Amino acid sequence: NNNNNNNMAATRLVCVLVAAFLAVVHAHPSGFAGGRGSCGTEYSTWDTAYQVVSIEEAWYLRRMQDCQNPFFWTTWDAQNENKLSGLGQELYLAAMTPALQRFDGKLNFRMALFGPGLEQSEDFLPDGLVPPENGNLKYTIFKGPTDFSSCDFVDENPVMRQYSDITDGVCSENLDLGDSYEDVIMKNALWKSRWIASNQTYITEKGRYYLATWLVDASTGQLVSGKYELTIAPFIWFGYATNEQVELAHSQRSTCTCGSNFAAFREEHLDRIGSPPTALFEAENKFGVCKKSGNTKADCFAAEVRDDPKDLLEWGGAFELADGTYEWTLRADGPPDNFEFHEPDMSVVFMKSDTVDEAFETAEGLFDANSKTHVTADTIEVSSTKLQHLIINSGAPTHVFKIVIKTPGTYVLFTQHQPWEFHAVYIAEQGSSNSFIFPLLANDYVNADAPVIIDPINTGKRVDPNSFEAEFYRSNANIQAIQKRLANLEEDNKMMLEKQNSMEAQNETTTMATIMKSTDSDDSEVRTLAVTGLTVAVLALLGVIAALLLACRNQGARAGGSNSMPMTGIDGDKIPIASDDSQA
Repeated sequence: NNNNNNNMAATRLVCVLVAAFLAVVHAHPSGFAGGRGSCGTEYSTWDTAYQVVSIEEAWYLRRMQDCQNPFFWTTWDAQNENKLSGLGQELYLAAMTPALQRFDGKLNFRMALFGPGLEQSEDFLPDGLVPPENGNLKYTIFKGPTDFSSCDFVDENPVMRQYSDITDGVCSENLDLGDSYEDVIMKNALWKSRWIASNQTYITEKGRYYLATWLVDASTGQLVSGKYELTIAPFIWFGYATNEQVELAHSQRSTCTCGSNFAAFREEHLDRIGSPPTALFEAENKFGVCKKSGNTKADCFAAEVRDDPKDLLEWGGAFELADGTYEWTLRADGPPDNFEFHEPDMSVVFMKSDTVDEAFETAEGLFDANSKTHVTADTIEVSSTKLQHLIINSGAPTHVFKIVIKTPGTYVLFTQHQPWEFHAVYIAEQGSSNSFIFPLLANDYVNADAPVIIDPINTGKRVDPNSFEAEFYRSNANIQAIQKRLANLEEDNKMMLEKQNSMEAQNETTTMATIMKSTDSDDSEVRTLAVTGLTVAVLALLGVIAALLLACRNQGARAGGSNSMPMTGIDGDKIPIASDDSQA
């Protein structure tokens, strides 16, 4: 046991050293393409949970929490037990929040893990959190610390301890990315976050697991609005998900109207995303303690997924506008000396309509006809008959288009590209840096694919979402039944293998007995031959002695004749020697 423990410790040390090296070179991948955040109704219930492709890899997921949709759900299928510890599959869960004044000291973190083999928590689930599978799964609640003056809770993890420091008296991550980092927005900059949770546990049984995460007020424990970055990983990781795994993960997309990239989520180095005002982010994701009822819709929300059969446009949003002049500002990404717009031009339709769906057919017809009207004087007209083409100025990090409203009402903007790619999901009153008009609702026409279904038996395989197989896998009871059957088959195979090994061992024993019996017989023959040989050797020796005696006698006879002296025996007895040669 001591040797095993020493081997395990040595192996873990090697893994930690490798992890320490690779962690400096890379970062574990985002579960969403481009490091985007999720928000609103997407992934907000257990049956719409984000599916972690492989729990044996490290992932991070960003979430903007609002009071109408305070819970973020993830799910995965545990397949393997940990061979290193023997205690089960390792699961590391951690969270941090951007280092922003409006959040500092106000947020605590909570997690509820549901699945087979868990000990039932004595803590009650928060109001509004509906457990999976009608409450048939046990759950364990993990609570983040309330004292952040020490990083001990983070330093238990060998990877994350490299990124924990006390800054301003609070446990923080200070991520200093150099020139070698690939992302032009992130490289050559220091990015700061606050640690709010870090927990290591084991999954002891195979099966489907669900994780609900949420923020609470540090003083009252009530639900709040805010944002955080969640890490789901093994205890250590010294490799990263494959390209195929990342591609599969990114097929689960976010339609969130905010949190479009790393800088926008962190609200740092805003000059790298066209210098939007800080008040914009405070308006999108305010800090506030949630009421038990009557919470208002957040300005940062998930657009509704809609299908555009012709794939001509990507987004449509409805704005309530009074009469007046407004500005729609498109922003470039990258440092001031190397900025670039996501696209050099874009076609739009801007028309008066009560709803986005009502105006969609008209807009699609204009996009389909592709009869573009080039915008002049950077002014977008209100028109249900024009597809207006915008040329984006590449000589500056922003391009402002003007909109004049003469009649108050609801107006719908349809765009060829996603507005969040230009940090332009809002319209502002002209000349105002703190007046933001966010869409009442929005439709996303890019992400109309059916929900991603990952095969829970063969992790990493994507299942056709329209197949019977996918429908079958949507039920955790079915998954558990399959896994139970597989476990039984595995046990049967194990028993058959043990029986086969036993039979082989018995056959080997019988064979050895036969060999030993044969060997015993051979040994008997060898012993008989040995005795016979020894007898012959003794007789031969006696013959030699007799010959020597005879030689001595003959020598004596030749020297002294018949009257020679007698030979003395061994004991001094005299041996008579016959005088007659014939009697010799």
